[in-house]
Amino acid sequence: MRSLALTAAALSALSPALAASEDCRCFPGDACWPAEETWSSFNKTVGGKLIKTVPIGSVCHDPQYDEEACEALKAVWLDPDTHIETSHSVQSALFANASCDPLAPREAPCVVGTYVQYAVSVSNANDISKTLKFANEKNIRLVIRNTAHDYLGKSTGAGALGIWTKNMKDMKKVKWSDKFYKGDAIKMGAGVSAADVGRFAHEQGLVIVSGNCPSVGPAGGFIQGGGHGPLGSKFGMGADQALEFEVVDGSGKLVVANRRKNSDLFWALRGGGPGTFGVVVSATVKAYPDLPVSFGTLMFASAGLAEDRFYGACKAFYEIVPSLVDAGCVPIFLFTPEAFVLQELIAPGLTEAELDKLLEPFLAKLEGIQYQKNIVPYKSYLDFQSEALAPMLKHQANFIQGGSWLIPRSLVTESESFEKYFAAVKEIVNSGAFVQQLGFNVAEKEGGDIDNAVLPSWRDTLIHAVVAVPWNPAGSIEENHAALLSVHDDKISKLAALAPESGSYMNEAIPFNANWKKDFYGANYEKLESIKDKYDPHHTFHAFTGVGGDYWVEQADKRLCKAGTEYVKEEEKKDEKDEL
Repeated sequence: MRSLALTAAALSALSPALAASEDCRCFPGDACWPAEETWSSFNKTVGGKLIKTVPIGSVCHDPQYDEEACEALKAVWLDPDTHIETSHSVQSALFANASCDPLAPREAPCVVGTYVQYAVSVSNANDISKTLKFANEKNIRLVIRNTAHDYLGKSTGAGALGIWTKNMKDMKKVKWSDKFYKGDAIKMGAGVSAADVGRFAHEQGLVIVSGNCPSVGPAGGFIQGGGHGPLGSKFGMGADQALEFEVVDGSGKLVVANRRKNSDLFWALRGGGPGTFGVVVSATVKAYPDLPVSFGTLMFASAGLAEDRFYGACKAFYEIVPSLVDAGCVPIFLFTPEAFVLQELIAPGLTEAELDKLLEPFLAKLEGIQYQKNIVPYKSYLDFQSEALAPMLKHQANFIQGGSWLIPRSLVTESESFEKYFAAVKEIVNSGAFVQQLGFNVAEKEGGDIDNAVLPSWRDTLIHAVVAVPWNPAGSIEENHAALLSVHDDKISKLAALAPESGSYMNEAIPFNANWKKDFYGANYEKLESIKDKYDPHHTFHAFTGVGGDYWVEQADKRLCKAGTEYVKEEEKKDEKDEL
């Protein structure tokens, strides 16, 4: 008996690597991984909606190589629709991790890798509940996947079963009335894109707040992340628009979350981060009367100008950013040593003449500088979205979305701090990166409601500064990963030092920010964590940098294990036990 007791004591004293198997999610190749017959049986329970991943890039690799199909795929590989239409592929080359890259040599291995192993193309809450139940019973990693427009890797995961919401496209106009909002609203399914709801709203004579890119899913990660867009300065954040959610929680139960029911979950889903509290089935959001949009661009080159004259002209634009955003505009601009570019000046509800008047103080300071200015009036938001945004905002997979920092209004409007800010941006740009700057005023609007989980720093933000560096398609994942890390360590850090109490937009952030809890959630994090524990007590939902995201940790082979647990292969465990 004594020897048995010693053995038990010795086993309990081992490192966490010998923890029970439930401390790690089951992974392909493990004894616990479901057999094909089990997957087939599960497929029947979800009405044949289970999809086994066959990477679309396989046509570019042996033994499935097909030259014609491969060339066709390469031609559209940087088009977001290529990935959106699949149940597994992702737009971010970093998180695809070269799993089955069509741009790699034909002889390169094609593996499922970091793509989900299977996905269920869910149609309703019942499909979602059944998928959750199966994943929990089999201890399989779960991923919520919508449009694959995600810079932080939340829409994929090695060894995962995906809940693919893309085909949940129901939309309807409703009337809403409570003490917070009375008026038109639109209820939309989780798979509705900004383009989808833009067309539907237009048919009703309405418009809603959605993202810049037409492929973004407004009901999903957009609202949960806070959600900025072309109508941000006019109506506020996407999260400010939500009136109600239908959501399947971690137990597989369908719940309604609004001001009266599950109000804590409602608060969290409005800006508290995507992919972590539950699976959104639908969102009901405020809708506003459709409106015209004036859309402007402007640029001038540095060629032929003294350096001080060129950068002085660049600085002059910042002087009118407050008046632009306070008038409901969203300016998106950048400068490089070669040029200043106002890429987009979005002016909802303003005429061409009204927008010109807002630009006058800046144009007066460009005397003697040749510039190109163009303003196009659109009769409706849909016209603007489809004719101006859609062609311009194709996601470019050859750029890394490096990270962002929210710049307070005071940092720009106070001369001494502005000089430091401009110098920091100039230094970052001269290092080879891009700093795209988006102007906003998302403070509480008249009749608005901002009691939600949006990062508080957003409310006094004037500029959302996004830093990106080129993706090197010829470089290794490790080399590009290092370039991404340098964005945070060498570039974002310069902006953060000027406004340390601000933060980063969680939907367009550095994926490997060690301070993500503070930078993405601020003072809201502790409350959000308690809500997470209530509605997802077993941490079924894991989202990288999401609330509770450090409960699970990816191991070297990308499997998930509980924090403090180091995965050890079964044969290695057996060897250690034998030595005891």
